[in-house]
Amino acid sequence: MLETLHSFRRWETRKEYDSLHIMPAPPYNPARDPQYWEDPLAKGRTMVYSVLAMSGSNPTRDEHGNPFIEQTVMRSDDAAHVNFPPDWGERPLEVPVPLRPLESYEVLEFSPVLGGGVIVRDTRIPLVADTPTAFTVADRTLLQAIARKLGV
Repeated sequence: MLETLHSFRRWETRKEYDSLHIMPAPPYNPARDPQYWEDPLAKGRTMVYSVLAMSGSNPTRDEHGNPFIEQTVMRSDDAAHVNFPPDWGERPLEVPVPLRPLESYEVLEFSPVLGGGVIVRDTRIPLVADTPTAFTVADRTLLQAIARKLGV
């Protein structure tokens, strides 16, 4: 899940944010892109974060077909505060949530099951196709023949 990859919590709404904070979210600043996360430790002049490179609302692929990670730089003041736009219909593109560093055994991939969403895969756990208990092509063919015979 992408939430386990993010460095910071992503708040869905101003109401959710306000319900869990003593101070309410700052007013919307139309000069900034919407931002649904905050870095409470942002200090200094600028912050550098790793984020998923996006094309519109879709993650882009690198030369190997994996999710592409790029660096983004922003002012510390902006990184330290959410920027919830008013609830006016469709949301504009937002500032992407920074990614946490990957562990040495983790890789980013597009999930073939979750509609092409980005996942973090633990390489210590073998893929089903890499295990000796996985179905072979012959097994699949046999199962399909049985299903046809049963009318399933």
